[in-house]
Amino acid sequence: MPTLRRWFEAEYKRLQAEDKGALALAFDAFCDLYFEGHPVEALTALPDVRALARALDEPVWEVVADYYDASAHINWLGDLACGRDLAVQATVQAAHLNAPIPALYARETLLRAWLDTDGPGYSTSVLAAAEEIPRQAVTPDVASRFQLVRAHALAACGERDLAARTALAALPPLRWPPAYQHSLKGSTLLWTDRPEEAADAFRAAIAEFESAGQHVERTGAAMGLGEALLALGDLDAALTTLDAAHEATQRSINRAHIAQARGLIGRVLLAMDAPGDAAGWLDASLDTFDGLGWDRAEAETTVLRLYALRETGRARGASWDAALWEAERAVGRLRDGGRGSGLADELNALSNGRAA
Repeated sequence: MPTLRRWFEAEYKRLQAEDKGALALAFDAFCDLYFEGHPVEALTALPDVRALARALDEPVWEVVADYYDASAHINWLGDLACGRDLAVQATVQAAHLNAPIPALYARETLLRAWLDTDGPGYSTSVLAAAEEIPRQAVTPDVASRFQLVRAHALAACGERDLAARTALAALPPLRWPPAYQHSLKGSTLLWTDRPEEAADAFRAAIAEFESAGQHVERTGAAMGLGEALLALGDLDAALTTLDAAHEATQRSINRAHIAQARGLIGRVLLAMDAPGDAAGWLDASLDTFDGLGWDRAEAETTVLRLYALRETGRARGASWDAALWEAERAVGRLRDGGRGSGLADELNALSNGRAA
């Protein structure tokens, strides 16, 4: 992040000149933990940064703490709801304090959070917001970060080919480590129905993340590989990969990864014609998603569970009624009522006993 790094360099000089070097030291201690992949310890160190920023009357540094806290909650803890709230707080405060560089990075995190909350529902608004940024006087790396947001919004809007081209073109100016580039390539190749190439990209990402000791990121790439193998129809390999990923999530602090792994295993088991087992995994996924803020993923899982129940011959009775009610509630709270991804139509067909 060259632009943010330059901002930090200038701020460090100012803090030292104003006899506020303790704040820089506290932030350095946090960064050492954050960038070396020690999430629990990093989150424990962050309150010291906030406390010093408040004591030294440095409100912009409180915004910086909120920005990193938001990123940690979303990417490490899987708590999208909390991370989104922190990103809102950072974005509003950065604008109020006229801190343009922190404001840009906070805004990027917020736009990503809204897409993760409800991709198709918010994609048009996020796309419009992301397209404003590259027209402004920003450096290539910042423009590229917003181009990646734009790519994800385009994919949610159904513009998959354009989304992939946009994402891949944004990578070179960012100079991200190979593991992240491979992982992003895997995701974009899945957008364009190229699962075999996606699987190769995810395998490369897994190897890089494993070598670097980045376990949370490795698990995310392993789930991407499982999804690619499912798309290829290699169900045994997909299940083996996802079982291993789920086992890894049990040693992780990322609750969303646990929910996602369980949901993907449920999808594979449905494809393997084992709906009873699938329903159990989907139940567990929903229990884990509860309260984390991943509204679209949760709604999709409730509908998938209805398919599993129907295939087991349980499309009636108290358990069916409870699952149907939960699906209606989950789909109904999406911004577009589930229409953007066809969930509403699927749910209507299932509730009326028709094949969807």
